[in-house]
Amino acid sequence: MMNHVVENGQETTSAGLIAGIVEDAKELAVQQLKLFQVETRNELHQAKEAAVPFFIGMACSLVGAILLGLMAAQLLERWLLLPSWAGLGIVGGTALLAGLFLALWGNRQLNQVWPLSIVNENEKEDKQPWKMKP
Repeated sequence: MMNHVVENGQETTSAGLIAGIVEDAKELAVQQLKLFQVETRNELHQAKEAAVPFFIGMACSLVGAILLGLMAAQLLERWLLLPSWAGLGIVGGTALLAGLFLALWGNRQLNQVWPLSIVNENEKEDKQPWKMKP
């Protein structure tokens, strides 16, 4: 038994309707795949941009920590006579602060990258009381 539907003066069979639905589903799947590829490419670009200041910040922090270590060694050696360690302390402290700032900035940008932001959004939705299941 075949079902017939009259649409705009033309008769359409249920098999034709199912074929149209399957074709639309294929087209939608292809579009979703393309969208996923573009989103992934954009997220990787964001991750690359966030990683640069993060690693520069970590390198500056390492330099600052080394210089502060040298400063502390000279401080103990000369016990507050303020010769060379004062300069090392100023430069090391500045490098350390700049490195920490850049590392925190890069970390904030990394937290906004797509997979992490989806997890954070899902956690927020789970904690909303009006959406809780009884």
